[in-house]
Amino acid sequence: MSNIYVNVIGQGTAYVDNPTPNNGDIITIYAYASPGAQLLNLIMDDQNGYPIAVSVIPVQTLQYDASWGDCTITATFTHDLITVNYGAGGYAYVSNTMPADGETVTLECIPDLTHELVDIQAFDENGNVIPLSLAIQQTFVYYASYGTVTINVSFDKKFIYRNLWLLNRRQWWRKNNY
Repeated sequence: MSNIYVNVIGQGTAYVDNPTPNNGDIITIYAYASPGAQLLNLIMDDQNGYPIAVSVIPVQTLQYDASWGDCTITATFTHDLITVNYGAGGYAYVSNTMPADGETVTLECIPDLTHELVDIQAFDENGNVIPLSLAIQQTFVYYASYGTVTINVSFDKKFIYRNLWLLNRRQWWRKNNY
């Protein structure tokens, strides 16, 4: 009987269903990313540090071989480099949350029928402003020096819908002799 140890790098959880397998046992490795993260890979090394298996599949099944001895499984997770926050009145997203240095990323902001886009703010991990225009669709270039980028998008009711309540109230007042 041998031992299987699990290491996690990044934001996620990994475990094996049978941490003390015998020769020929079927073992299943589970790896689940935390919100905003993705599984990069699973690597299983034998007792000498030689890789036995490499996978990008979050649930991996294999047959244990006693010649491997004690094994170590390392699950590596990466996190999104770009996060988009948006409130009521629409939604927004980027074409790629994990861009490479110098890669062009498209930001799309889609207001609901009764709302309009009113603000876009983007900040790097140090709080420095990344200039973006107030456009429903635009592209920008991601640079590694930005680190993690946060984009905040705001929507508000269109002018006509903001004032509709007041207009209806005035009509009610007139109708009821106020």
